[in-house]
Amino acid sequence: MAVIGVPSNALTVATILSMNAVSPATFFVVLLAAFDGSALVLKLIINLWYRFELNHNAWYCQFLEPLSLSFATTANWMLVLITLERFISVCFPLKKVYLLTKRRSYIIAAILVATLFSLIMSLLGVMRIPTRTGCLTRSRFIWFFRGLYFFLPFGLISALTGCIVYGLRKSRKHRLSLIRKSETQPESGEEMRTLNTRGEDGGGRIPSSAGFGAPRRSRALSRLLKPTAPHNKKMLKDTARVERTITLMSIVAAGIFLVLSLPMFLFHLISRFTDPGPRIFKPLEWILSYMIAFLFFHSSHAVNFFLYFFTAKRFRVQLWHVLRGRAFRCTRRLSRRERIL
Repeated sequence: MAVIGVPSNALTVATILSMNAVSPATFFVVLLAAFDGSALVLKLIINLWYRFELNHNAWYCQFLEPLSLSFATTANWMLVLITLERFISVCFPLKKVYLLTKRRSYIIAAILVATLFSLIMSLLGVMRIPTRTGCLTRSRFIWFFRGLYFFLPFGLISALTGCIVYGLRKSRKHRLSLIRKSETQPESGEEMRTLNTRGEDGGGRIPSSAGFGAPRRSRALSRLLKPTAPHNKKMLKDTARVERTITLMSIVAAGIFLVLSLPMFLFHLISRFTDPGPRIFKPLEWILSYMIAFLFFHSSHAVNFFLYFFTAKRFRVQLWHVLRGRAFRCTRRLSRRERIL
């Protein structure tokens, strides 16, 4: 997984940063890719540690494993922030402007990262004890870390994704009802066009029989207004298309996370009621089911790049520019033009 996930997450970070249009949603996506890649690197180090049967000393039990858990937990909570941002954008679009600014998104991400890192590193650094067979954790804290690492993100992502889908269906029905109303009332639209034409002839245009006292429109104002209308329409269409793409990407990423996390969710629930405590030897079926759930759950750190690639055309185009080395040159040109203007 690390062989595929680390390069793909690095490409995700490079592609999104090269777009030169950082928003709260793209900022959270960049952080998600960064923490996914870091979690996969640490998982690879831990697997190599097991592979070569190295000693489970205090450095391994109280630093390396807590650090890996901290990065993986932060990645899961970054996906929670992405779905929360999309939930506000879809269900409360008018409040998004002041609820999720760039500054607030930076502050929220910094507080979340600092809180999870300090909590996990401090508690696990004290509670984990190195032994001959591995690292031992007190049982009363195991479910606390499982809830923080898995159950809470799983529940929040499920609820927020359901609300996003419901909000999209509701807005679609509202848009279709407006289209039907506009189709059933064509006469009112023609009357409004007639009134607008009369108003322009009466106040905005100069009739052929009018003298110097007739109101005229400034030539400079007319030159400014002519290109702005189509330009604004194009900007609105581009913004709406980007919002739809980000919403689709977040829904697909959240759905894949829930599907890949479901085996681990069921495994922990079943183990809570069927496994009374830690055992030295467990049945083969139990170990096999845990390995399958582990593989599915941690593969969620490596698949987001492919989801973005197949769901967003702009991401594919920008990725091609990054691979060719043209994206950052274009970004420099745009920054120079902005400074000149």
